[in-house]
Amino acid sequence: MTDTTKTVSTRHALQAQGKHPAPCARMCEATAFEIEIRQLKADNENLRSYAHRLALDLECLLLSTDNPAATKWWAEAQQTLEAWRAFNRRAP
Repeated sequence: MTDTTKTVSTRHALQAQGKHPAPCARMCEATAFEIEIRQLKADNENLRSYAHRLALDLECLLLSTDNPAATKWWAEAQQTLEAWRAFNRRAP
């Protein structure tokens, strides 16, 4: 039996008993979390970009309406735009 095989079998035996701290697992888990966090941050930026574009489109649509006061959704759309502006003021 080689030293590597002996080390691996000892590690497996200790892991089976719950006695091996498995530092390799902690390192792999940390890397996996870092990858997931990077992906979530990228998704967040993409979603913010889409939301910003939609807010601009809505604002342009509302401004191009001939009689905005008569538009059924005017007040709600204005509230939505104001909520979006407030969100952007507080977001980093």
